[in-house]
Amino acid sequence: MANGAPPRKGMNNAFRVVASIFILYLAFDLFRNLGDVPGNEKLLIGVIAGLFVLAGGWFLISALRDIKREKEAEEAAAQQAAELEVLESPSSEDDEDNEDSETLAAVSEDEKQE
Repeated sequence: MANGAPPRKGMNNAFRVVASIFILYLAFDLFRNLGDVPGNEKLLIGVIAGLFVLAGGWFLISALRDIKREKEAEEAAAQQAAELEVLESPSSEDDEDNEDSETLAAVSEDEKQE
């Protein structure tokens, strides 16, 4: 990124999904037009179309796995942040206990002075 911003991984995965769908479309188109190809070239075009299917499928599966991993990592980070927030924030019971102990300390000092 030119401005120093972190790369957007979600866009990368979205691009990979779109690219894999396009590759699969090309493979489908090659198979569909296989009947128009002369005899000797059919095998070559069929092999190429098969490679397109394999590559497009691999790109699609890997992109979807990465998307799933990113979502799981975001959910884990959000859950961890929520747990830390609960642990760090003072509860209302602690505030009441502190107020009670301060009041008792003030009363006991007053009794000592009398």
